[in-house]
Amino acid sequence: MIAKLKMRLMWITFEISNEVIGFARDKTIILAKNREMRGSYPHFHKDWEA
Repeated sequence: MIAKLKMRLMWITFEISNEVIGFARDKTIILAKNREMRGSYPHFHKDWEA
């Protein structure tokens, strides 16, 4: 019984860490794409002045 609970807890922890890692990776990709876009279009850059 305790071994089963331990296994389940380990599995849940593993699943959560995978979700977090996946989310962080996606967020990094999105940020990199946003940076690329700002580089391509100077008027999107927040330092750009009219």
